[in-house]
Amino acid sequence: MGCSVDGCAREGKIILGYCRLHYKRFKRLGTVDLPPRPSLEQRFWAKVDKTDNCWLWTGAISGGYGLMKAGADNRGAHVVSYELHHGPVPAGLTVDHLCHNGSGCEAGVDCLHRRCVNPDHLEAIPGGENALRGEGVGAKHSRKTHCPQGHPYEGENLRIKTGKHRQRVCRQCARDYETQKRSQKYAQRGQGPAPVNALKTACPQGHEYTPENTYVIPSSGSRSCRACRRQRKLATKD
Repeated sequence: MGCSVDGCAREGKIILGYCRLHYKRFKRLGTVDLPPRPSLEQRFWAKVDKTDNCWLWTGAISGGYGLMKAGADNRGAHVVSYELHHGPVPAGLTVDHLCHNGSGCEAGVDCLHRRCVNPDHLEAIPGGENALRGEGVGAKHSRKTHCPQGHPYEGENLRIKTGKHRQRVCRQCARDYETQKRSQKYAQRGQGPAPVNALKTACPQGHEYTPENTYVIPSSGSRSCRACRRQRKLATKD
């Protein structure tokens, strides 16, 4: 005689007409039927601690952010909250915590704003904008409009350094640095003209060494007047 539950073909010891598995379930739940699986929304609310401001996630945490199982994947609890209340996150956007912006809270795994799942505190924005809103060193630097020496990060004075990390470079500071290195090199050699020339503000023709009018020769690091270079090219064509 086997288990009395329809479809169960387990063999072994039979207790009160049930196999060991169904007997344990009957003893624990009072029925051999499995309880209905809670929905995503039910599992979500079971892990939320509502306060007057932020709604804190009390479940699993990863990197300071709430984490929960959604289908076959682990997803951010704040993303699940956004989708439950506002619908799917549009392609190319990320979910930002508005409660963190301007709060003065230092970013990091201990930031409680990362655990917030209050839908009124969440906004879907482009990833780049999300990074600029942060309080990290990179975000603060990205919001600056001028270099430490006061030169603007714009127009001809701005160069984007690519590589592992994108970085803004002030061309004027780069030129000043090269001029300083060149002056020190000539001074060490006992050659005087270079330091004197490095202090000049205009070329021999009177054109001012502005950022737009200055070209630094890569091989030597010396300055060259762009206006004079253009005039020489025109003269060569004639």
